[in-house]
Amino acid sequence: MKATSLFFSPTLFNYFARHFISYVLSIFLIIMAVIYLLDVVEFLRRGASKDSISLGLILEMAILKAPSIGHKILPFAVLFGSMMAFTKIVKSRELVAAHAAGFTIWQIIIPSICVVLIIGTFWISVINPVSSVLTANLKPWKIAS
Repeated sequence: MKATSLFFSPTLFNYFARHFISYVLSIFLIIMAVIYLLDVVEFLRRGASKDSISLGLILEMAILKAPSIGHKILPFAVLFGSMMAFTKIVKSRELVAAHAAGFTIWQIIIPSICVVLIIGTFWISVINPVSSVLTANLKPWKIAS
């Protein structure tokens, strides 16, 4: 095994990474939008009997709840996004073309692994602490409503 066989083309790396992240982010945003709308409807139902709760407050409560929901959804978004991305790569014969060009399967999936590591690191270091603060801000409102 040559040492150069472990390296990969930057062009191919960028292409597969952009392709993968676009599917993962689109799945994540679609699921988050649906759950945000369901949370708004649930908060509207709970606050219907109280005159002091405005639509702005309900939307703010749903926004404060969104990062904690996103924390639960992210693994599923990565799962379904990667399934869709790799299905598209296989159906469009890009996998066959990459193999014919001499790339191994590891050189094709390394961009996806790197993207997942970056997303996970960003989520744990930035979004998780923000989610904790926002959830703490939401709790007094939940008790009052």
